[in-house]
Amino acid sequence: MRGAFDWLCSQLLTHRYPGHPDFDPNGRGTAVRPAELDTVLGVVDRAAQDKVGRYEVPKTDIATLKKVANPLKLGVMHEAAFILGHEWPELLNRRAAGRPQVTVGEARRWVDEAQPGLPALVQNLVIAGYAIAADKAWPSLARSVGSRLSATHGDVRAGRE
Repeated sequence: MRGAFDWLCSQLLTHRYPGHPDFDPNGRGTAVRPAELDTVLGVVDRAAQDKVGRYEVPKTDIATLKKVANPLKLGVMHEAAFILGHEWPELLNRRAAGRPQVTVGEARRWVDEAQPGLPALVQNLVIAGYAIAADKAWPSLARSVGSRLSATHGDVRAGRE
């Protein structure tokens, strides 16, 4: 009975949010944890420091990157290397075109329009990844996921570093 209910809920959510990333493809009922988001953000940061956007991921983190970064389109976790994606930075840069500064609230709204239904911490991961990839500075974003991604306030402004 539980399996049927889970399947029904999954179908309802898929209908409501058709392009929503599947962070639980095996249907185990495990939610994305803040520690996993922190791991992904760290890898995004390291990949952004490489001129081709590539980072050799420790074996212990590969499953996390495949679970979170791949479906979220932050990049692609291959067998051993993570390649930084450009989809989110390009989308947010188009939205921010011509603006000297962008608030976290504006970026959050743009993320929600592009991918409705993402939990706030996951939205914060996308925004922080954008800030890293686009070389933007949000002072309150420079903390760990528990704080780095949860303390992403709407009125904080970003500009080029």
